[in-house]
Amino acid sequence: MKKIKTFLLILFLVYVGVLGYSFLKFSIFSKAFAKETTSSIKNQVQSLIDAKALATFDLMRDLALDPKLIRVMKEGNYTQIYRPNFFQFPKKYTDFSNVGLHVMDQNGINRYYSWTHKKLGEDIRKFRKDMRVFFAHPHAMHAISVGAFDMTFKGTTPLYTAQHIFVGAIEVITHFNSIAKTLTQSHIHSAVVIDQRFNAQLTHPFSPHVVDGYRISNRDLDPRIERVLKHYGVANLITINEVKDLDYTGGINDCLRCVSVPILGVDGKPIGWYLAFSEDRFHLGNIMAEARVMGLGELVLFVLMAFMTYFSYRKNDKFVAELNQKVEAKTQQNLELIYTDPLTGCYRKSRFDRDVLRHEGSHIVMINIRNFSKINEAYSFDIGDQVLRKIAQRMREVLSRDLYRIHADEFVFFTDAIKKDILILRHAFLEDPMKIEPMEVTLQPQFAVSVDTVRPGRAVLSELSIAMKSAKEQPHRIFVAYKRQKIDRSFLSINSALHAALYERNHSAIVPYFQPIIDNHTGTISHYEALARLKTPDRIFTPFQFMPVAQSSGYLHVLTREMIRTALEKFAPFAGTPTGLSLNITEEDLLLWSFDSYLMQECTRWGIAPEQITLEILEGVTASGARRRLKHLDRLHEMGFKIAIDDFGVEYSNFERISTMEIDLLKIDGKYIRDLVTNPRDYIIAKTITEFAHSLGIKVVAEFVEDAEIQAKVEELGIDYSQGYYFSKPHPTFTQVRT
Repeated sequence: MKKIKTFLLILFLVYVGVLGYSFLKFSIFSKAFAKETTSSIKNQVQSLIDAKALATFDLMRDLALDPKLIRVMKEGNYTQIYRPNFFQFPKKYTDFSNVGLHVMDQNGINRYYSWTHKKLGEDIRKFRKDMRVFFAHPHAMHAISVGAFDMTFKGTTPLYTAQHIFVGAIEVITHFNSIAKTLTQSHIHSAVVIDQRFNAQLTHPFSPHVVDGYRISNRDLDPRIERVLKHYGVANLITINEVKDLDYTGGINDCLRCVSVPILGVDGKPIGWYLAFSEDRFHLGNIMAEARVMGLGELVLFVLMAFMTYFSYRKNDKFVAELNQKVEAKTQQNLELIYTDPLTGCYRKSRFDRDVLRHEGSHIVMINIRNFSKINEAYSFDIGDQVLRKIAQRMREVLSRDLYRIHADEFVFFTDAIKKDILILRHAFLEDPMKIEPMEVTLQPQFAVSVDTVRPGRAVLSELSIAMKSAKEQPHRIFVAYKRQKIDRSFLSINSALHAALYERNHSAIVPYFQPIIDNHTGTISHYEALARLKTPDRIFTPFQFMPVAQSSGYLHVLTREMIRTALEKFAPFAGTPTGLSLNITEEDLLLWSFDSYLMQECTRWGIAPEQITLEILEGVTASGARRRLKHLDRLHEMGFKIAIDDFGVEYSNFERISTMEIDLLKIDGKYIRDLVTNPRDYIIAKTITEFAHSLGIKVVAEFVEDAEIQAKVEELGIDYSQGYYFSKPHPTFTQVRT
């Protein structure tokens, strides 16, 4: 009997030892596997976030290349965007169930805003202040950011015509929905948490969920996950470094394992966190809680279950590893699409922005195809594309360097041997002209070259462009180097002041100054010309200073409208009197069909008849003879507005064209009036223009009348009106004039 008891005791001790050893091994394995699995989940979440960001950029790029959109933006006929199915989403984006679209014109004004086919507003006309940096330096970009509605993926790119004219931008916005959906299929629940510092700007949140003062981005947040968030506290969960096992079930039958993935903004700081909760059906705590007294058979089953769990985890781990490889491959593929120009095979500007950081101290060369626009005009854009491809291919072959296509016909590369590489390029193209199929066209590209050195803190592309402008004017030079004194820093300050005056109207303003135009027959003021001034807290800029900036920045038609609004408001007391007002308009204004309605709207607002308004247009617009612009001028004349040609005789004079148009006034360019007394040639030119205009019933204005002698000659020639400092300088009021 004693032997039997001893045997049973030994058997029991063996049983307990095996059971304890099994639990110990399983516990060690469980912890090791938990760390490995959650690391895989963390990588999976981060990979899916990266892939969604790149896919959003990809969708934005596809929409931005739509020729219909480019045409609408170029013409300014934005209402066409609201036609049904204007935006065609490629089939590969069917998983994007909720997509936001912003379309902005070249001045940063919103023209279209919608979420997937749900239209939210037309012709919004609201300036995007958050896009100031983008419009100062347009470039494609993608990021994760928090707006008024939610934390979203954003892809933004400038829109250019085939001639590389900047016409606006498109922004694509997507949510985290598809990521959460993908993870749910793998039994991983999600909570997308937005940092509390953005609470104030979330004025129209898509999700109603708020836990511990944190906005949860998920619109369809699992109620069980919400209870877990409330129980453990969001602040505790988002600070998890690796993994945290959650014992609180909160309605979930299995233990949860929480992983926190920070979501970084453009500044590299967290703007939110992605909390991933994975179900752990084989957690040791669950097994211990359910374990009672185990028999030998149960022990065997437990050991078998442990091995089955082990192999199941291994299989899942293999699946996660394969998924990560696929995501990485897709990410690399998307990066190639982002960084590589599909037309030429060169790298894009986005790749240049990344690579320039590792080329500090190297020389950089910019190549511009001087005659590219002429090639496009003469042979079509298809031939132009072939020229770009062949030029890029030949440059890569002879240089054996990375080549970047920055703009339509501008390329850059890094080098340590400037003269050698430039001479290689000259030899490659001068000795062997290009033959373009299938038209059998043989072309000889002409290049302008500028060079600079990569230094920290320097805007190297801007400096190269400044040097390039000089290079184009010096075709005899092999290349032109950038010189620091060529930068006009005032350009940037004027651009900033213009923007503030046109869109913010706080510290800067566009104000009209008025200069009288004298009737030489009566000696009285016939009308005033409204001349724009840019007023800042420190000084006042003349059109000579700010108009080139306005033209380069795309502000001309906005500037014209601001001048119309302010000048007509000040001129309102003259409504119904014989006194008239001259307003300068531009070629860009004549390309906008909405210009007429705006002009009439402002005239009606202040009770001013169209017959009191003279619209002055530069001579070049009429001389170039574009049908649409001339037709627009005729329509304005039919509406009652007088039409004047400014600076007539300066370079484009086309007497035949003028004779076929409805013109009321010709303003002789001031360079022929200044020396009217001393230069017989100028006298003859002024006389010829005057006699020609009078023969057609058109009256003539002499500009830059600066003294009595010039005025005497003007009257001798029979010129109808005079304008200049002899009578009055431009002044902000109508009172201080001398007649």
